[in-house]
Amino acid sequence: MPANYYMRVLYHQYLEIIFLNREREYNLTRAEQLNVAKAQAELEALKNQIDPHFIFNSLNTLSYLITRDPQNARLYNDTLAKVYRYILGNKEKDLVLLKEEVEFISNYFYLLKIRFSESVNMEIEITDLAAEDFLIPPISLQTLVENAIKHNEFTEINPLTISVSVSSNYVIIKNAVKPKTYAAATSRIGLNNLDNRYKLITNRNIIVENNFKYFTVKLPILKF
Repeated sequence: MPANYYMRVLYHQYLEIIFLNREREYNLTRAEQLNVAKAQAELEALKNQIDPHFIFNSLNTLSYLITRDPQNARLYNDTLAKVYRYILGNKEKDLVLLKEEVEFISNYFYLLKIRFSESVNMEIEITDLAAEDFLIPPISLQTLVENAIKHNEFTEINPLTISVSVSSNYVIIKNAVKPKTYAAATSRIGLNNLDNRYKLITNRNIIVENNFKYFTVKLPILKF
């Protein structure tokens, strides 16, 4: 065979290799783009599931206060507005300052405190300085407070205390286990949704510990 024949064969093989490599790179890029789009779609779907469920009870409480305690009714209304302003303003964000989230959960818990009085307490052991150094997915703490209220029995004689603290790059939310006498089986939807959000946003999982005396959830926080 003439030398130019082998050169043409080699040239065509070279072109074929280039074509296959480019096609492979395109497919990989396309797959990565689809994975990113899928993750974003999943995250948006999860964000849409974290609308608060306490609006009905909040409005009932406000209605009661308007007729029985007008002065506290105004404070309650203003705090309720702050809570919803935070939710609406940060719902589309992936991360917020821990300081902002702590302020939000303080306002949110005030609404619960008005409703449940001395039956519930919250201890926040996070300094402003520490809270300024970290980021956290918004409305994370509310999910865990709601979870504690939903699944535990509490009275003014035997109150439920929820503690919030920071340790080793985690926000730690802890409460004593006080199971309801006629509690329905838990679906863990709230915790699963929160865990999925964390995996999508930070590529880390939340840590859930239950030794039947204390229920503890550790939320990873990111250094700002």
